[in-house]
Amino acid sequence: MQRHVVLTLGRSGSNTLVNLLNQHPNALNIGEVLGKWNRVRQIRDRLNLYPNDTSAYLDGVSRKSGLLRGLVAGRTAGRWLRLKPREAKPLGRIKTLGFKEFATLMSEHGQENWPQTRHDVKVIGLLRDDVLGRFVSWQLLNQTGVVFHNKDGQKEPEPIDVDPTRIADHLTTISAENDLLKKTLNRVPEDRVYKIRYDEFYSSEPRRKKIIDEVFRFLDLPHVSTSIRMNKIVKRPPAQMIRNRGECAAALVGTKFEGILDHA
Repeated sequence: MQRHVVLTLGRSGSNTLVNLLNQHPNALNIGEVLGKWNRVRQIRDRLNLYPNDTSAYLDGVSRKSGLLRGLVAGRTAGRWLRLKPREAKPLGRIKTLGFKEFATLMSEHGQENWPQTRHDVKVIGLLRDDVLGRFVSWQLLNQTGVVFHNKDGQKEPEPIDVDPTRIADHLTTISAENDLLKKTLNRVPEDRVYKIRYDEFYSSEPRRKKIIDEVFRFLDLPHVSTSIRMNKIVKRPPAQMIRNRGECAAALVGTKFEGILDHA
């Protein structure tokens, strides 16, 4: 059974990517595993598994360990209870198994070299270079609590106010996170990495399907048809979502982000 990891950052479209990946009958990505808010990490902490050994934990959730078998059994039972037997995946059917994680959390846990040193792990890198886009999406999440839309036609959120005294610091942080992800991916041999650009991934449905087909080939999986189940929250330019854009633009004068709000 092959292993993979989706390496990305917050507000970069990874929920959509993992959902599409999991529509393949021979692929299973169990999602995030390091954040204290997710179920897998909570199970690990409750059972005191892999104490003080995050590397072993990451290996454990991407190989046929006892923890993994329990997770797959629980997932399978949940799909049957929700009357979705087609989404249930016995371990014997899975040909590629993995998780997704943020490069920032991998670094915080001292695991920035994990993708590089696991020579049997294929790495799917999802990058969103647009610093302002990630910032606006993050601010919307904090202010509205909406992660993504499940249906077409749902109303787009209204523009929000942003603290002009902190916007430069936030953009600097996001830019540094983007650099960290790129450095992490660049350390992995090219034959084990497939990179996806957010803007290209969301440019059109035909392009997204082509990318997913390429991902399946990268993971040595046959073609299957997939369908998008999650939609972008915001479809207009990010700068248009900042109601007090003038104040924020003035606060960015003299910084490397000066002019970033001009293209509304």
